[in-house]
Amino acid sequence: MGNTTEEHTLDELNSEIKRKLFAPLIYLLLLAVIGIPGNLFVFIIFRTYKRNVYRTLILNIAIIDFSFCLIGIPFNIFRILYYYTFKVTLVCQILAGMLDFGIMYSTHLLMLMAVHRYRQIFMPLKSQITTENVKYFIAASLIIGIALATPQIAVLQPLEKVQFQNNITGSICAVTWKDSPYYWKVYNFFLSGLFVTYAIVLFLFTVESEGKSLFDVFGVPNKDHRPVKESRMMYQIE
Repeated sequence: MGNTTEEHTLDELNSEIKRKLFAPLIYLLLLAVIGIPGNLFVFIIFRTYKRNVYRTLILNIAIIDFSFCLIGIPFNIFRILYYYTFKVTLVCQILAGMLDFGIMYSTHLLMLMAVHRYRQIFMPLKSQITTENVKYFIAASLIIGIALATPQIAVLQPLEKVQFQNNITGSICAVTWKDSPYYWKVYNFFLSGLFVTYAIVLFLFTVESEGKSLFDVFGVPNKDHRPVKESRMMYQIE
C-alpha cells in the first residue's frame, strides 16, 4: 500500500513538473520535427557537391546533429516525462555522456572549419587543410570528443535524490552541481574555460576578417598599427 501511494504521488509530481516544462518539451519536439528531415536534406544535397574540405566537414556535422535528433532529443523528452522517476543510473550516464561527446565533437569540427577558412583567406600561401589530410583532423576531433566526454560515463555520478514529504524520494537524471565531487567541479570548470577560449579565438578571427585590430575594436589609439589591406588575394574554398 505504501509503495502504491508513493508511486501515485511521484506520478502526480511528474505531472506537475511536466506542466512547468511544457515549453521546453514543445521546443524539443519542434527540434525533432525540423532536425530530422533537415539533416536528411543536408545528406541528399551535399552528396551531390564536389568532394572538398567544406563538404566533408558539413556532412560530419550533419551526422552528429542527426544522431542527436534520433537519440538525444528522445532521451531529454523521456527525462521530462519521468522527471522524478528516472531509475536507471547507467542509462542516464551513458546517454548523457553520448550527448557530451556530440557537443565536443561538433564543436571541434566547427573550430576546424573556422581555422580552415581563416588560413585560406589570411594565409593562402601556407599549407592548408586538404581533402587528403582532412580525415586526420576529423579523427583528432573525434578522439578529443571521446576523451572529453569519457568522465561523464566513467564517473557514473549517481542519480540525484529528491526528498519530499511523507518519506517519498524521487530520482532525477540531471547533471547536478550540488554535492558534486571536487574533481567533477574541476572538470566542468575546464570545459567552461575551453569553450570560452574557443569563443575568444572565433572573436579574434571575426575581428581580423573585418580588417580591424583589437585597438580598433576597443578604441585604443595605436600609432604603430597598420590597417589591413582592403584588397585580399582571391581564393577558392575547398
